[in-house]
Amino acid sequence: MEAIEHVERRFPAVNDLATNASLRETELRLQKEIEQLRAETRQIEGNLRAEMGRQKVDIIKWTLGALLAHTALILGGMRYFFG
Repeated sequence: MEAIEHVERRFPAVNDLATNASLRETELRLQKEIEQLRAETRQIEGNLRAEMGRQKVDIIKWTLGALLAHTALILGGMRYFFG
C-alpha cells in the first residue's frame, strides 16, 4: 500500500501529462512568436540605422559649421592684430 502511495505522489495524474500533440502545438506557437519578434527586431534595427545615418549627417554639418566659425574668428583676430 505504501509503495502505491509513493508512486502516486511521484508521478502526476494522467490528465496532467503533456501529449505529443499539445507539445507540438506549443512548439509551433512559440516558433511563430519567435518569428514575429525577429521581424520586429529587424524593423527596429532598420529604423535605428536610418536614424543613426541622419544623426551622422547632423554631426558633420555642425562640425563643419564650427570649424568655419573658428577659422573666421582666427582670421579676424589676425587681421585685427596684424593689420
